[in-house]
Amino acid sequence: MALQENACHMYELWADILQNTKLSADDVVIDKLNTLVKNLAQNQSDNIADRGHSYASAYSNLQLTPTKYINDMLGGVGQVQVVLEMNRKLEERGREYLTTELLPILQEIRSHLTHGVLHESQAGFSYSLIGGKDGVAENEKLIEAFDAKMAIDSKLHANVLGKLAAGFEPSTVLKTILNMPFPVGYASLAKMGAPYASKDGATLQVLSQLMTFKHLHSVIRESNGAYGGGLNYDGLGGTLNYYSYRDPNAIKSARAFEESLGAAKASFADGKWDEKALQEAKLAIFQSVDAPSHISSEGAALFLEGITDEMRQERRERFLDVGLQDLQDANEKYLQNGENNVFTVLGDASSLGADESWTVKSI
Repeated sequence: MALQENACHMYELWADILQNTKLSADDVVIDKLNTLVKNLAQNQSDNIADRGHSYASAYSNLQLTPTKYINDMLGGVGQVQVVLEMNRKLEERGREYLTTELLPILQEIRSHLTHGVLHESQAGFSYSLIGGKDGVAENEKLIEAFDAKMAIDSKLHANVLGKLAAGFEPSTVLKTILNMPFPVGYASLAKMGAPYASKDGATLQVLSQLMTFKHLHSVIRESNGAYGGGLNYDGLGGTLNYYSYRDPNAIKSARAFEESLGAAKASFADGKWDEKALQEAKLAIFQSVDAPSHISSEGAALFLEGITDEMRQERRERFLDVGLQDLQDANEKYLQNGENNVFTVLGDASSLGADESWTVKSI
């Protein structure tokens, strides 16, 4: 984001950062890399302690779809493992690791960023412009100049993410403990859901709201003692995610996730989840859907995910159409189907009290 009169300087800064960042074996560079790797490793450990439920959910989800697998590599447990391995090698090998292994990798990454294209006629960058008509027109010219500067000596690179997605195979390990020395745990259960633009997608969003506030809060928080917990529906990813946060009984909560599938059916049958509860769930969803967004977020859904305004409006209307029978059908179709249940608990394996059905892994 920049004032219109400063837009040209933004592209100059981008080019300077991408092309002129020093990645040599100078002492100054090595010292900064050494500090950076150590800080990254410490930050990763702190992040897991603060957001363990997010990492547990990401690990469960990576076993369901190629996109979730790639997301975990870039920002989940897979990324944590890479950073911690970097720090381990740094402690063992010192400067030699930085100069012979890490710096060449960084140089290769820069080469992909500054000279890489996926197709001979396609630039390596995509852009989203937000501003007035005149500002957009001016920025389009600046982008053309920036692309021309970046395209010098461009090289054709393979679509590595496409290869990763094509080679994706779901894991057969469905109950995993990620062993970390924490006094509390974080539990997750991931399941396949429905696509964003489908009728079932809107229904699952409402069902998740009901499940969280009409059942899981009392079970996970009040009974099991967790700080938080619930069921999230990831419409863009098409998955359902049960979670508990800072949970002293994480294994017990994982069992509660599984048992909640039947609890929903019973709540519909005995009328606890009635028309009033349905309307309350819808109201909570609309408060989020209709909340004002920052101008910088305009067009982000279309740019990043391909979600058009028409798709968003259609989904909004589908929320209105969701009925109690739709919820019961979705519960039967998605929640009670246990074929793709993937459990992850992050915590101290020695104190969790898990049985032999769980596989323990170290991060």
